[in-house]
Amino acid sequence: LDTTRWPASRVLHIRKSDRPGQLRGVPWLSPVMMTLGEISDYIEAQILKQRMAALVAGVISAAADGNNPNTKALEDLSPGALVTVPEGSEISWTSPPKVDGYAEFIKQAVAMIAVGIGITYESLSGDLSQVNFSSAQMGHMVMDRNVEIWQIMLVNQFCEGVERWLIDAWKLMPTNPKKSFTLDWTAPRRPLINPRNDIPAMVDEIDAGLSSRQRKQRQLGLDPATIRRERVEDMKADRDAGLTPIVPKSESTPKPTVELAQPIGAPKPDVTGVEK
Repeated sequence: LDTTRWPASRVLHIRKSDRPGQLRGVPWLSPVMMTLGEISDYIEAQILKQRMAALVAGVISAAADGNNPNTKALEDLSPGALVTVPEGSEISWTSPPKVDGYAEFIKQAVAMIAVGIGITYESLSGDLSQVNFSSAQMGHMVMDRNVEIWQIMLVNQFCEGVERWLIDAWKLMPTNPKKSFTLDWTAPRRPLINPRNDIPAMVDEIDAGLSSRQRKQRQLGLDPATIRRERVEDMKADRDAGLTPIVPKSESTPKPTVELAQPIGAPKPDVTGVEK
């Protein structure tokens, strides 16, 4: 039970920093910890209530003359059975409590938990009965922002620490090449809701200069260097087989020329002798 201190260089402290100067992280479930405990108590109470609802019992009233009837036949009551009740006896059935509103309450509780930890209700519960394409896409977009933050957090705090340790261990190898290296990290692919529209939008961003090809490839969970090498291999294999190499549409389609509008009243430029 002795306490041992470790230097910070040997510890990878993974945390989400919500404010400048924050040294410690906050547990992921801390916003919904109380809610989870209350929901657990509610579920236990509902289970007990359900057990009580299943306890349907019969109460036998004795005959008016005070004689105790023989109720052994009722002790062996089974579904579909016919029993004989002594003359003068009355049977009344208990009314166990009903279990109402359980599904609606649990659904709202799960939705509160999902919002508290930054994911969608459908991802947490697996229930897709109340969503359509538009609502599912909007929820996916909101969740993707949180997932991107978590991925960046893991890369900066965990993966780069592993890279540092790996480089230090590599230097200790007696037969290692004296060549420095770095590691690149590609996050797992996030599934596209509508690839027919999402992929052309990515291509337009690349053509417009709003993003790079390798950035979009990494967002899809792919390695740009691997794709580039495989494209060269595919083109070489097509040439060796006598096939026409497949050229992407963005590279084969000529881009239209854009003419700049001239201010009103401005003289037209003299293009005499200028080559097109």
